[in-house]
Amino acid sequence: MPNENANDLTSLKRLEEKKFDATIRDIVARENPVVDGWSTEQFSELAGKQLKAIGTLLLNKSITATDLSAVCQPGISSSAIRPLGLSKAFQSAGITVLRGEPIDAVVSGRDEVASALNEVAQLFNGKVDTHFKFKI
Repeated sequence: MPNENANDLTSLKRLEEKKFDATIRDIVARENPVVDGWSTEQFSELAGKQLKAIGTLLLNKSITATDLSAVCQPGISSSAIRPLGLSKAFQSAGITVLRGEPIDAVVSGRDEVASALNEVAQLFNGKVDTHFKFKI
């Protein structure tokens, strides 16, 4: 049965204890974000999971502050989620890209964020085959 913690620091210690080839130790160290300091990789993975959860909420139901408890802190503060004055930047069969100027508005707390996300979710009401792909 494989070790579930194969990428932790103890794995490297075991490699050193067994006197494996230095090349193998170097490869394991480079592939381990904890050892190599890839905090951005770890952050991207966690943020991606949270954004996926928000995308699912946008498509499935009206969002409440309680729904957001798994993905954001109570004191969340953000710039506006959707800019005003959107203009069409690109359009082809089935795809439209809208761009707008950022606004200075701020949303604070889960209630305001839920309200702002519900405004975005209304854009998808009645649409079929909708999905999200977030890039970080």
